[in-house]
Amino acid sequence: MPRKSPLPEATWEIIGCRYLAGDSARALGREYGITEGAVRNRFSVRNTQIKAVANQLVTAENALRALPYSTQLTALDYANSLRTLQNNMLAGASHSSVTFVRLSSLASAMTEKVDHSKSFAENYEEYKAIAAVQRTANDAATVPTALLNANKDAAKPPAPNVPVGLDAFYGGQNPDNQGE
Repeated sequence: MPRKSPLPEATWEIIGCRYLAGDSARALGREYGITEGAVRNRFSVRNTQIKAVANQLVTAENALRALPYSTQLTALDYANSLRTLQNNMLAGASHSSVTFVRLSSLASAMTEKVDHSKSFAENYEEYKAIAAVQRTANDAATVPTALLNANKDAAKPPAPNVPVGLDAFYGGQNPDNQGE
């Protein structure tokens, strides 16, 4: 299991900001008593993502500025409408997930009340009502499930191409293995 970092998270954040701003990994490692590899391993993927998003923002801002002023306002209003729609859909999905839980709980409670000493045929109407409630619960889960599926790749951790372990953390110089 990898060793816990000798630096607190707040210090790592400072290192990350400075590395993104252009300080070298070697200089930061020297200053904070860690290896250059530790700095690179921790921030290279993150900094690449930050730079890509920043470039997209600059490109979008430049494209917006290239439009006539009235069209800029229309584009900004449209973007705000899209954000509102997105937020409302997320809120609706959240409410639907709550409905799913409540209806599923209700169906479960209804199942507990069924007289199990009777045959299925004798309990048919109860089971029919339970199935209808559970079907409605499942329908309520459709939108939240679709949103989760649409975003499952975004929620996954980065691909495992980042080196792990003490050797990677210490930039190939694991102090526990020195002299071997």
